[in-house]
Amino acid sequence: MTLSSRFFLTLSLYLSYFLVLLQMKSKKLTRTRALLNCAVFTHNQQQQHNHLADAARKALAAEPTHLHQLREATAASDQLASGMHMLSGPVQGRLLHLLARMRGRTTRVLEIGTYTGYATPWFAAASADTTVLSLERDDRSLALAERAMADSGLRSRVTFLLGDAMESIKALPASEAPFDLVFIDADKRRYIDYYERILSAGLLAPDGLILSDNVLWK
Repeated sequence: MTLSSRFFLTLSLYLSYFLVLLQMKSKKLTRTRALLNCAVFTHNQQQQHNHLADAARKALAAEPTHLHQLREATAASDQLASGMHMLSGPVQGRLLHLLARMRGRTTRVLEIGTYTGYATPWFAAASADTTVLSLERDDRSLALAERAMADSGLRSRVTFLLGDAMESIKALPASEAPFDLVFIDADKRRYIDYYERILSAGLLAPDGLILSDNVLWK
């Protein structure tokens, strides 16, 4: 298989497996935008799509060692293992990295919901100029994310903030440059609130991208 064929096969699998464009309609919104859902499958649906996930994994390069170790450490944690379904995983991680690179010059990323930080280094590696602000309320998962970023060699590109995500967002200085990419992956019931705050506070660059995970979850 040629390099170009491998690329387009991988991209097609990404799109088939993950991408659902959802137009968010709400009486509270003055405008609507398409949000990108990156993993909408329930556990039952996931079983039906295992063959697609396997094909995507086979088409990709090997998972970086430090991220494989992070997945193992998360699964081995008595306090965090129950949340393994919240960990992005190697296929979605590469998709997020690809989207950040395809957007163009992505220099500032806002990640709302860190968990143990699997997606964070994928964003941080988008370019040599990329920085990530990652928000997390659980100090246990954030401690693991801190260690994972140190192992990735990209720690200097990431700032972690511990606390309620909305309060952290409201406290962001108005003088700072807007974000090129925002990844919403926190409390599902507050997605609209995060979305509205990001837009009303001018936190998204004019050509910025909002990615929202699990938007079809209840």
